[in-house]
Amino acid sequence: MPLPLAEIRNRAIRFAHDWHDGRDEIAEAQTFLNDFFSVFGIARRRFAAFESRVTHADGRRGRIDLLWKGVLLVEMKSRGADLERAYEQARDYFPALADHDLPRFVLVCDFDRFRLYDLDTGRCDDFALAQLPARIELFGFISGWQVRHYEPEAPVNAAAAQRMGELHDALDDQGYHGHELEVLLVRLVFCLFAEDTGIFDTAAFREFLQSRTAPDGTNLGPQLNELFEILNTPEDVRQLNLTEDLRAFPYVNGGLFEERLRAAAFSAAMREALLGAASLDWGEISPAIFGALFQSIMDTALRRRLGAHYTSEVNILNPDIPTFSEAGLPLAALDPGTWWGVIAPAKLPIPIQAQLAKAMGEALADPELQKRVASMSIDIIPGTGQEFATLMSEERRKWADVVVRAKIEVE
Repeated sequence: MPLPLAEIRNRAIRFAHDWHDGRDEIAEAQTFLNDFFSVFGIARRRFAAFESRVTHADGRRGRIDLLWKGVLLVEMKSRGADLERAYEQARDYFPALADHDLPRFVLVCDFDRFRLYDLDTGRCDDFALAQLPARIELFGFISGWQVRHYEPEAPVNAAAAQRMGELHDALDDQGYHGHELEVLLVRLVFCLFAEDTGIFDTAAFREFLQSRTAPDGTNLGPQLNELFEILNTPEDVRQLNLTEDLRAFPYVNGGLFEERLRAAAFSAAMREALLGAASLDWGEISPAIFGALFQSIMDTALRRRLGAHYTSEVNILNPDIPTFSEAGLPLAALDPGTWWGVIAPAKLPIPIQAQLAKAMGEALADPELQKRVASMSIDIIPGTGQEFATLMSEERRKWADVVVRAKIEVE
């Protein structure tokens, strides 16, 4: 889980104080960046590499100061350097990178000033080191604290379905289909979502794919099965000799990873499809539409329709009522929906959890109950404990900044 925003801000204050006189790119850049990642409670070496080598189309060779594949590229300069030229140098590396390694964010810095480019939105923020504590929210993609806006027809929903659908079709064509394929796809979608919403460490699943699987995809199936077994094993009974990156994955209850599957045979193209899906921000996909998303992955015809027009659950229920956004109101990002759930005591034995979930699922499936609840404009969305934990995590993430800014306290 990410550090509290207040703690991150305090660390940023100390960082700005400690580096107020930093100035030399060659002597100090790597230490500066290691300390910068520490502001967010993250070990830089787990996600980003220094001096990544690239070869340009004309044969020139270069080294990227810091590259977090698919997320961030950093170009450091000595104090007083031209940051516009530093940005041009950073962009010059792009043609030498694989598509799934292209970063969304570019940061250029001369120790005294930061300039952060968001290539998806076109936004550029320029500020001094001393202003970092006040601008720390700009780095939510590092800390995990990001305000999520679930647009009714978000393009990422269609892109996610398309990329995972391509993987589904390739596996199906190779004879891996039916129940096993459905379970595998559900697990992969969960892992993609988990690394972008704080369930896993940021980019943990993507890093797993890049560092532990061969480019030709031949060992991807066995490696995934090893990861699934780890996710199904409580931390206190895991093997002691697991590497640090595997130990960092949490135990996922609810039985999602319980069933043993045959190891699927992947190709280089199929591995690239999965890495392409991992390059999307799955935190932008509302958990409420996961059912529709998964159906579109499995159904080729539906996937084509989704590519033309994705309809959220809100528009399905109210097709003739415009949303705040469609009406042009300033409350476009407002989503104050109310939800209810059952929370059991901590460390409740898994068999009892399963019994409770089964009993509640059977009760909620009663047609008469569903009819009565629907008459009150309430949706019944049964799921696992982990899925409910995901929802609560998203709600905390959504309202955390509001609570801090408004200084809301429990009475």
